[in-house]
Amino acid sequence: MKRKSFLFMILGAMFTIGSIVLAACGGSATMPPFATLAPTQTQVPPTTTPEPEENKPAEASASTPGDAAHAVDLIGDWVNAGSPETEEFSYTGNDGNSYKGTFEKDILPLFTTNGVWYEGAQACTGCHFGNTENSYHEMNLTTYEGILLGADSLSAPPGVSILGAAAGSGTDFDWNASKLRSRLRNNRMPPGWTFDITEGNRDGLCVEVGADGAKVLAGQYGCDLNGASLIGAWVDAGAPETDAFEYGGAQLIFERDVLPFFTQAGMWFDGSQACTGCHFGNTENSYHEMDLSSYEGIVTGADSLSAPPGVSILGASAIGETDFHWDASKLRERLRNNRMPPGIEFDITEENRDGPLVLHGAPVEVSSSTAAAFGTGQCEVKAVSLIGDWVNAGSPEADAFPFTADDGSACDGTFEKDILPLFTTNGVWYEGAQACTGCHFGNTENSYHEMNLTTYEGILLGADSLSAPPGVSILGSHLAAVLTSIGTLPNSALVSATTACPQVGLSISPKATATACVSKSALTAQKSLPVNMAVTSTVRV
Repeated sequence: MKRKSFLFMILGAMFTIGSIVLAACGGSATMPPFATLAPTQTQVPPTTTPEPEENKPAEASASTPGDAAHAVDLIGDWVNAGSPETEEFSYTGNDGNSYKGTFEKDILPLFTTNGVWYEGAQACTGCHFGNTENSYHEMNLTTYEGILLGADSLSAPPGVSILGAAAGSGTDFDWNASKLRSRLRNNRMPPGWTFDITEGNRDGLCVEVGADGAKVLAGQYGCDLNGASLIGAWVDAGAPETDAFEYGGAQLIFERDVLPFFTQAGMWFDGSQACTGCHFGNTENSYHEMDLSSYEGIVTGADSLSAPPGVSILGASAIGETDFHWDASKLRERLRNNRMPPGIEFDITEENRDGPLVLHGAPVEVSSSTAAAFGTGQCEVKAVSLIGDWVNAGSPEADAFPFTADDGSACDGTFEKDILPLFTTNGVWYEGAQACTGCHFGNTENSYHEMNLTTYEGILLGADSLSAPPGVSILGSHLAAVLTSIGTLPNSALVSATTACPQVGLSISPKATATACVSKSALTAQKSLPVNMAVTSTVRV
């Protein structure tokens, strides 16, 4: 798909959502500021559950305590040990050694205490406080018995296990297959959903169907005909590639009616990014090595390189099998289920997927390390300034170039060591930032702006080399083909984009970020944006 947007947005896609608002709690405690509560929804607070105390991070020693563990992993070790109520269970600490824990001391506080999952997080029990109609999903996370009973015990008795048991009352727990694990770890897709505690937007936008196919109805949710169930009807019909399937009394086909939900923007909510913005091929550069741009790619599923032959997203028992099952599919789960607790910051690298480090129910602060200095002096320098000194030195590939550190020291750097990592490394521009190469990975149609920031040659070639040959320089050249005529940095599109976009990349989706960067970049001359990150040897400090 060709990208035809302004040059100033070229690095916008590297800065992704700040907070995916994901699912669950609003309770009687303070409503999260991002929650949208339907006017007709009345929340009834628990009458017997004490207000949870705010949990402060445990005192961190000089190094992270070895017996601390990521919250999701800790719960997993408890479940895989049989979910004991009073007996000790073994878990693996942050240092790789085995430690002992108990449900009361180490597991229950993860559900009943505020501030465990992130600063300001509401306790899970703010929403899931009893096996009653007033408790979301009729679920009680305040007690051992309630956790084992699971969800929907009144509407779908005996309930649905959240610990992976085959039946609601079973004890054959399977953490990897559990609903609790998926809700704690998996971001809802596409990123950027508004959290609605009533789950009214759970199945996506309403759709109309007829002889001309399916059409989404912008801004409308809660209809019987909707995006998620349309895809579900296709899957349950055997996921045909060319044959028609029935939905809502109409005959639909994959190419016209299903594929656009993956390849077009705005199909799930206003401004939603096309799924193919991140999942564009069965390659290492595509997230989860997944290709949602074609029938073959969707059937191939995820992780086809790292865990061959891959993982079906359509509920098949294995890749190559056609026993598709929508209700059990990973695609349905990712499209419908909000992540718990709501408000966890979206990190496209998924480095926060296993939750915070905790010790005895309290989060543990992790000390940050100081990056090593290089060159002469301290050599701490703003990232944009460092790129600027490289460009103004003629953008050398192998030769060292001089740059000036923030303290005035004269330093030397090289492209390979000091410039390229600014484009190819996650977390350089801000905590959780996606590497630029997550979106700009090759001079191909699937790469945003047909741009390759993985190599020296690609950076010099610039953007839009296929749609507007020979391309547009991002380093200030008048023509990308004239690679020896590097312009001055203030006229460089690269500087405009990197100066403007980190500010907006923290809170909105990749597609929205790119759009926002256009207007922000245009305002750069009118309003100074202090966004240069200090780096030392290209590591944020």
